[in-house]
Amino acid sequence: MKIRNVFLNILFGLFAFIFVISFSIALPIFCRFIHTLCIKPMGIVESLNEYTGLNYTFDDVVEGYNEVLNYCCFYAPFSAGKLLYSESDIPHFRDCRTLFTIDFAFLLIGLIGIIVLKIIEKKKKSFIIYPKTYSVAAWCIIVVPLTIGIFAAINFDIAFDYFHRILFPGKLDYFIDPEINHIILILPESFFMVCAIVIGVSIIACSIALFILSSLKRKKLKKLRTNKD
Repeated sequence: MKIRNVFLNILFGLFAFIFVISFSIALPIFCRFIHTLCIKPMGIVESLNEYTGLNYTFDDVVEGYNEVLNYCCFYAPFSAGKLLYSESDIPHFRDCRTLFTIDFAFLLIGLIGIIVLKIIEKKKKSFIIYPKTYSVAAWCIIVVPLTIGIFAAINFDIAFDYFHRILFPGKLDYFIDPEINHIILILPESFFMVCAIVIGVSIIACSIALFILSSLKRKKLKKLRTNKD
């Protein structure tokens, strides 16, 4: 019985880790308004028009970004709105779509795993999710991305390059030519840095929530033991 409890607690911690990381990664993808809010402060329309010599508008940029995300998230036909793009660059966005799908799948797996184990805990008194499980999961969730974050903070350009080399092994097509693909011009590195910050904040917030749950669970178990005595 004890071995089963330990195994299920490890499983819960793993599901919590998977859920928080995949949820945090998905957050800037689902929250499209983040890009919209970055357009004016980052001067995306101005730099786009200056580079291309064209006359794109704020709405053109928003539409182009949304169309690309519709392709990556919902398997819609590829489109960049009014933004110029090359057919040769679509495979890169197809790879992005695959990565998004994998992240969404992990998000669903983590969520279902957590729900199932919480239901088991509620129905079977012999199984308890230990307070330590929440706190250990929280520490793991913080330490792993923090290590990556420190590396990125030291040199974001190198970290960004390694990020692509790891996620797109053996492929160099992520170096999209802005002359023939204007989509890349509405996705400056500063925007990805904002996304990284959003992911980091989400991870910290979720970890804090797990620490709080650990504390509440510890108090609850202590109270139950006191009542039994």
